[in-house]
Amino acid sequence: MFERILFPTDFSRYSVKILEGLEGLPGADEVVLVHVVDATRPSIAGGLSYQTRVEEAKAQLGLQAKYLQGRGLKARALVVATTADFSGPDGADLQSLKSHIAADLIIPGDVPFAIAEVARREGLPLLVMGARGRGKVKGILLGSVSRDMLRQSECDLLIMRQAMLEEKGEEEFSDYCRRILSRVVLTTDFSPAAGAALESLKTLPGPGEVALVHVVSRGETEEEIEGRMVEAAKKLQDLRRELEGPGIRATVHVDSGNPAERIVALAARVEATMIMMSSQGKGWLQELRVGSTAFDVARMADMPVLVVRAGEPQE
Repeated sequence: MFERILFPTDFSRYSVKILEGLEGLPGADEVVLVHVVDATRPSIAGGLSYQTRVEEAKAQLGLQAKYLQGRGLKARALVVATTADFSGPDGADLQSLKSHIAADLIIPGDVPFAIAEVARREGLPLLVMGARGRGKVKGILLGSVSRDMLRQSECDLLIMRQAMLEEKGEEEFSDYCRRILSRVVLTTDFSPAAGAALESLKTLPGPGEVALVHVVSRGETEEEIEGRMVEAAKKLQDLRRELEGPGIRATVHVDSGNPAERIVALAARVEATMIMMSSQGKGWLQELRVGSTAFDVARMADMPVLVVRAGEPQE
């Protein structure tokens, strides 16, 4: 999963810090860097033309690619320009943009769509990006691009929280990335999609401790909730026996209440290095596409969140 990575960057200090940690991700081999120039808006931002912004982006991406290459990774850079969806058979707006902007790709649509389209065209299995939302309460929101990528991207998505990055220096964060699989919280609702996340975990190089968690989010009575928790514990024990092996220790955790709150609380309690969850399923995991659980987990968690895609959403 971590072998081939798409990394969108806006050249902020925050993005640079994530870039510096990519080499530490277990099994990382190739990184495609992408910067999107939003040409759907008037080209007056900062007094720069679209072409000037593209040229500057190419220069910066080139330096970042050389940095990664110097750290032993294969690295390529793509500058993408977005344009408003055009109408008419001639595609005049798109052709006009192509004539005066030397971007590597020009894609009709918004920035999140362009990033998702690059991942699709390049066949990249993992998208790594930050969650840098702004609000009155620090960390309460996902950035709009990260939020939309949860909805639009069809590849796996690793979300890095800004608060975590601010606490760590370059070497400390790189070391954290090397240890990102040392203590993983894996959520499950026992659906086939959640099972796919478990199978993905098995393919990752060297997971250490795995906390298997199920949250009972509904029940008419306390007795019903307790019965569901007992049943979930039995299923988790089966998964634990399936997962455990040389170098892997698994524990079982069943809770009730708000899924996102309970998942994040458990992750903090066991000092997890990453939360891993499926993109769909039955019950509360099925709400991911419209943002309910995944957005809450990603905005509240202090550690990276890995969202594993598993086919098309279920009806």
